[in-house]
Amino acid sequence: MCRYLWILLWVCFSFKISAQQQVLQLKPEQIEALFLKQNLELVARQLAIPMADAVIEQARLWNNPSFSLDGVNLWSSAGQREGETIPSLFGNFARNTQFSAELSQMISVSGKRAKLVKMEQVSREMAVVQFGLILKGLKTELRKTITGLVYLQDYQRALIRQQESLEKLIAASEKLHSRGNLSGNELVRLQSALLEMENEMKEVRVELNAARKNLKNLLSIREDLRIEVVPDQEPLPAPGAIDLTAIQGKAMEQRADLGLQKLQTEYYRQSLRYEKSLRIPDLNLSVGYDRRGGVWRDFVGFGIGLDIPVFNRNQGAIKAARLSQQQSELLANQQEAVIFNEVAEAYANYTDVYALYERTVRTPVLSKLDEMLDVYTKNLMEKNISMVEYMDFMETYKNAKQAVLAAKRDVQLGLEELSYTIGTEIIGKP
Repeated sequence: MCRYLWILLWVCFSFKISAQQQVLQLKPEQIEALFLKQNLELVARQLAIPMADAVIEQARLWNNPSFSLDGVNLWSSAGQREGETIPSLFGNFARNTQFSAELSQMISVSGKRAKLVKMEQVSREMAVVQFGLILKGLKTELRKTITGLVYLQDYQRALIRQQESLEKLIAASEKLHSRGNLSGNELVRLQSALLEMENEMKEVRVELNAARKNLKNLLSIREDLRIEVVPDQEPLPAPGAIDLTAIQGKAMEQRADLGLQKLQTEYYRQSLRYEKSLRIPDLNLSVGYDRRGGVWRDFVGFGIGLDIPVFNRNQGAIKAARLSQQQSELLANQQEAVIFNEVAEAYANYTDVYALYERTVRTPVLSKLDEMLDVYTKNLMEKNISMVEYMDFMETYKNAKQAVLAAKRDVQLGLEELSYTIGTEIIGKP
């Protein structure tokens, strides 16, 4: 119920009603906030932490005492008792009845319980880090989905602008053709270009539908909504403002997978201590009561028992725990090398895409593409340019728009990938 209430709150200020489908316009930070509230996988994974708390609570518990009742006679005759009458214990209970009872309690003398608790506490820390790792991965997936959606939205708008120009030209050209002032070949070429444009728009719509489906899956939304992203205009940090050595060091501190591997090593270290403690046998203290079973009519005796560690001293388990610890330490060292190189690669890739992005946005002609489209359309209608020149420009316009939008998309994806390899947000000067 809370889930739908949260959606309703967003709807109150973000909905724009369409004739066919409701459109939900959200900024990236709003989508991310909704994701943290809504994503069912996160909610499910987060339950691993209280589950680990429950395991720790269980490890702290003592073993239950054991009670046994034995040697109870189901019937008794005077002949069996040789004429003797056995009095009851209280009231009419146990009259003429012989039995023995024992109460025992196992006691650990090697701190097994405390060592097990420490081992499970490390396991809980691993659950917390594992949740952080899943959260970071899903957030990165969400941001990449948002970035791809923004690219497709912008490219669709560029195609729609071209489509509108072509439709305007075709309407004017049909009138000219009907009066014999325009050849059929030129009209057919415009109509063919429009068909190609509509086919490409169909393909873009298919990609948009897939991206919106992925976004709704991440937000755990089942309502029939069309989500539109309102992109932020925040400047991206320049590679020159990012110190590679510093972010490599930060990655060693922040990467959840490395932290998880180190915790795994600590877990095996605690496991080794626990397995060693199992070499020492537990004591079993007992107190027993025997009624009319021996020399004494009512006998109370105390006992102590323990295993004798002659054959099984837990040698195999100790060896396995020691080898697991060594293996985990080696894997942690290997993971450090992997992270070091991953950060360097992501930084190099971000530097390349950022340089291309800078060249693209600073090219004066590319920033005036929409104005040029209007000018070319007007000049063609006024016969100032030929059909060939116009169609060449239309192809150039589409390719240039796609290149500009792809550069913006790729630099944002590059930044997200770099942030993911570091394990934290990048803060740098644009």
